[in-house]
Amino acid sequence: MKILWQKAACFAKKLAAKAFCLSPNAFFGKYLLLLLIFLFAAHGAFSQEAAESGATEQGKKNSVAEKPLVGKTIFSIDLGYLGTGLKNNGWGFGMTVEIQLLDFFSIRPGFSHMTMWPSGKDLVITTVGLRSDLLFYPFNRGLDKLYLGGILRTEFVMYSGDDRPEAREQETVISIAPVIGWKQNFFDFVMIDIFVSYQFIQNEADLSAQVVELYDKRFEYGVKFKLNIGKIVSFLGTRLSHKN
Repeated sequence: MKILWQKAACFAKKLAAKAFCLSPNAFFGKYLLLLLIFLFAAHGAFSQEAAESGATEQGKKNSVAEKPLVGKTIFSIDLGYLGTGLKNNGWGFGMTVEIQLLDFFSIRPGFSHMTMWPSGKDLVITTVGLRSDLLFYPFNRGLDKLYLGGILRTEFVMYSGDDRPEAREQETVISIAPVIGWKQNFFDFVMIDIFVSYQFIQNEADLSAQVVELYDKRFEYGVKFKLNIGKIVSFLGTRLSHKN
C-alpha cells in the first residue's frame, strides 16, 4: 500500500510542475485533478493508519457519545390536574406519552380526568381532556435540553346537580398554547421538565362563566418529573435476561 501512495505522490508532483506551462483553463482542470489525487491519497493514508491502530481508534469511538436513537418514549404523570381537583373538593389525574419521531421532533399525546364537588353547591363537575403537543428540539439532542412547541387541548366538561351553570349539561373547551421548556436528563431514566406556556381559549364566548374561571389559566408554568418508561423496561428486561 505504501508503494501505491508514493507513486501517487510522485505523479502529483510531475503534474503540478507541468501545470504552470499550461493555459488558465487547462491549469484549472489540472489543479482540480491534482486536488482529487491529493484527497484520494490522504484518505487512503488515513484509512491505512486507522486500520493499523484499530484498537486505539475503537477506544476513541467508544469515548464519543452517540446521537440519541429515534423512538424514545417518555411517560409522565401531570399532578396539576390533581391540584385543581383538590382545590374544588375533588380529585384528578393526567398523563402524557412523548414519542420521538426524529432527533429534533416529537409528538406528545395526553389524557386527563377530574371529578369535583364545588363547596356550597348541588353540583358535580366531571371533565375528560385530550391534548396533542408538537415539540421541536433546536439543539438536536433527542428529547433533551431546550424545546419549543405548540399544544392543542380539548376539554369535555359535564355537569350534574341542580346548580348547573346556565342549566347546561356539558361544555367543550378548545384551547391552543405555545410552550417553551428545558428538559434535564438524569441517566436517561428520569427527566426534569421546566416549562412555561400561554393559553388561548378559542371558544371562550360560548362558555359559561364558571368553566371560563376554571380554565382561565393564561400562564402555565412549573416543573415536572418524567420517567423514560421505554428505557426502564429495556433495562429491566436486560437484567432479567442476564439472570436467566
